[in-house]
Amino acid sequence: MPGPCKSHNTISTSEPYCISLRGLFRADYTPTPGTNSIIVEMLGAGGGGGGAAATSGTQIAQGGGGGSGGYIKHRFTAGFSGLSYSVGVAGTGSTGAVGTNGGATTFGSLTASGGVGGALAPATISNSVLFGGLGGSASGGNILNIPGQTGPAFLADNLNVPSTSGPGGSAPIGLGFGGTAAAPNAAGANAMGLGSGGSGANNSSSLAARAGGNATGGYLAIYEYA
Repeated sequence: MPGPCKSHNTISTSEPYCISLRGLFRADYTPTPGTNSIIVEMLGAGGGGGGAAATSGTQIAQGGGGGSGGYIKHRFTAGFSGLSYSVGVAGTGSTGAVGTNGGATTFGSLTASGGVGGALAPATISNSVLFGGLGGSASGGNILNIPGQTGPAFLADNLNVPSTSGPGGSAPIGLGFGGTAAAPNAAGANAMGLGSGGSGANNSSSLAARAGGNATGGYLAIYEYA
């Protein structure tokens, strides 16, 4: 964060007035009167966790975790009034299906992409290393650009070894945390905070399909300076 926020519409060069947005917002930015420069922080939404497929008596299935959103920090000294912005919507986990992608957070031409949803791994009887959804991209910021975390790799174990699913990717700079890997026979865990991915679901043998965990939405903060 660039600095502490005032609680009223008065700005200065040392202590900015802050506008913090979450959820679904789409609008054009109108600066507070007296604003001469702004810093924007942008975070894309996380991807939903992959579901687990239905299994037979000799199969297992684990879903991959969703990726986290990318992060951008940028200072504008001119040309910022009237720019359009939007805040990315969280991806969701689906039953026995791939997690949905997280939405992008945008401000003018800057785009902090959302994380990709975690994969639905096919029911199998063998060990395999699997990967989660890709983290969102981040570029164009003149202060900081950090891509999102890909859902960490995990091992789909055979029937003789307790398995876990893929955890979700965590947002950059501690803004959020991915859903924790699911234990055997459990749905995916939801992400916490902002811009992070849900974890995948986990099935052992002879079970119905399960859902991956839900991700968390993106974030946009605008800091106004006199």
